Amino acid sequence: MVLINLETDYDVFNYVKQHLLNQNEKSTEPYSLSCYYRTQNEEGKPLMCAVGCLIDDRFYSEEFENSSPNDPRVKEAIENSITNWNYNISLLSELQNIHDEYEPDQWSLKLEYLESYFGGENNEYIQAG
Repeated sequence: MVLINLETDYDVFNYVKQHLLNQNEKSTEPYSLSCYYRTQNEEGKPLMCAVGCLIDDRFYSEEFENSSPNDPRVKEAIENSITNWNYNISLLSELQNIHDEYEPDQWSLKLEYLESYFGGENNEYIQAG
């Protein structure tokens, strides 16, 4: 799954938003409070966090676990997966924070706030330096 159709921060935001709201479950190991880029729930359903859903299967590594989106390996995997998008650590960190720090029933409201804070479709999110 190469996410070639994602070109703007808003495209990435909407993709992650849809992923999180559809999944409606944190990407955590059973009986653990730690979040993971990729894991499975007790029923074996694959789960991905806000950043993990942006990484193509070919570029994912278990070595990413316990690393932030700022990790050069994670950045490279995302850049290889979404070739037309300029990596934005600010956006990814905000999205990851929503996944990791809030319960799924709070995600919709937190995502709405993030979208309005950064200006929505006609404005770009904070640009990474």
